[in-house]
Amino acid sequence: MTAEVTAAIAVFHRLSPGQSPFDDPAVRALFAAARRSDAHGLREIVEALVAELPALGAHAAACAAISCGTLVEWGADPAVGGLAILQRFQAAAAAPPPRDQAAMAMFDQAAMAHLCRSAALRVAARKLPRLIEALASSGETFTSAVLGFVDDLELLVLAPVHARGFRVRLEAVATNAHLFTLLQGALIGEGRLSAEAPDPAVIAVATGEARHEELLTDHQRFRFDSWTGLRTSTSLQPDLGSWIPVEGSPRDIPALADGRRVILLGKPLLGARSWDSNFFANIHDALRSRVIVLEDLAPASLRADLEAILGLIARSAP
Repeated sequence: MTAEVTAAIAVFHRLSPGQSPFDDPAVRALFAAARRSDAHGLREIVEALVAELPALGAHAAACAAISCGTLVEWGADPAVGGLAILQRFQAAAAAPPPRDQAAMAMFDQAAMAHLCRSAALRVAARKLPRLIEALASSGETFTSAVLGFVDDLELLVLAPVHARGFRVRLEAVATNAHLFTLLQGALIGEGRLSAEAPDPAVIAVATGEARHEELLTDHQRFRFDSWTGLRTSTSLQPDLGSWIPVEGSPRDIPALADGRRVILLGKPLLGARSWDSNFFANIHDALRSRVIVLEDLAPASLRADLEAILGLIARSAP
């Protein structure tokens, strides 16, 4: 541990509730050293700071956590301290009221800086026992909002009319409308399906590459149905009973018996079904959302999946 890190940690340990450490010469020297550091040096600083979190009170721990958030913004790996910060945030959120709201805000910002830069960290964070419940009990947080996004979810996307099928994975998807926009960008924009081209400005906001500075509108190039909407191996049902709602979550898309969630793409019904950018705009400059096409299904695999779904529908019919 360098002298700068040791001196700054001593400052955090001496902090009184509500006192800021960031004008202290030792802490300023730590940030100056971090600015000069490479990835290895940043890692060492973050490791040293998060090692102190359990021993610090809520206010001092929050100051250390947000310091790590700054280092992540400067290039430190969010995987190094992310879980430790979330666990300390959970402990602060689970404490009985009254809570230090300034400390809670700093924990929230620090967690956001880490979570928005790592899908793997978001997946791991959702597995922390009682984290979501603790955050919910403390009121609305940006951290809760980010953890409400969907990561690492695979979908089977079948387009019977086009005789095409795909296996895709989601990263940082907020709603089904967000999914629809990203999916149209991935399938049409990358030339896998033919349809009206997506609006580049819409895709840029939906992926997080551009700021959400004005209300935008996207619309369906396909209809989006659950697996129950399949009629034949080349068509969907003519009614709207299996439409997937735009305001829902991809987690709620119905799954087959083997656990695979399925979206059927077909020709649009009833004109232009649309949704605005409040459904798909990202909430942090560092957060990136995408639909990754993992596999273009071979014709035999596509036929087998469609036949299996038709068989399931036939068996479940009254």
